[in-house]
Amino acid sequence: METNEYLKSEKYKEAIENYKKRINQLADKEIKSRRTSETTASLEEFEKNLSTNEYTDNVREKYKSKLEKQLEAEGDYKYSIARASTPSISKGHQFDEAWRNIIHFGDHKLFDEIVHEDYYTMNQGAKLNKETSRRVLMGRKGKVVMGPFEILYENHEFIGIQRYSRVNLYTWVSMISCVKYKDGKVFTQWTVREPLQVDPSKEEGWSWADYKP
Repeated sequence: METNEYLKSEKYKEAIENYKKRINQLADKEIKSRRTSETTASLEEFEKNLSTNEYTDNVREKYKSKLEKQLEAEGDYKYSIARASTPSISKGHQFDEAWRNIIHFGDHKLFDEIVHEDYYTMNQGAKLNKETSRRVLMGRKGKVVMGPFEILYENHEFIGIQRYSRVNLYTWVSMISCVKYKDGKVFTQWTVREPLQVDPSKEEGWSWADYKP
């Protein structure tokens, strides 16, 4: 199915509704408990505590967000299709480009530019700062391919974004990230990862070859 046909299809509408439903069902209990932790893990501590694979169902249970309240406060979703050209670069496009550059090419220039110095993210129960996050992302070079993405919600201080990734050819993941901004820069984020049983490119009519570095 061609991209334009897919975007007009019932399958696409159903997928969007499923993502909206999934986001709104996420509770904030896990994040509230994890934000009480003041420990910033080193890369070695993070890797030591990392369970067998971060792309597992176990991770999906550990990552929760406060997106539901944010969406209620800000209003309805608005959508932007990554594959369509736009006259200006949105925060969502810039965020995806920064993460894609560092994972695909080890290029952290944009990451350093748009990420706040006090940035942190919760990963496997560990609180990672900007430097450690950069090193973790660079460690994925050659292992992970970032596929297409979709901006679910965006304003000047918050974005919700869904992305696909492929790990070592046969592990496919759908990720929903909730990203908060401070002083115009990425301040913190929470990501829910859902392992997929079927290659999404086969169902949605695009090719990993178009995204592979």
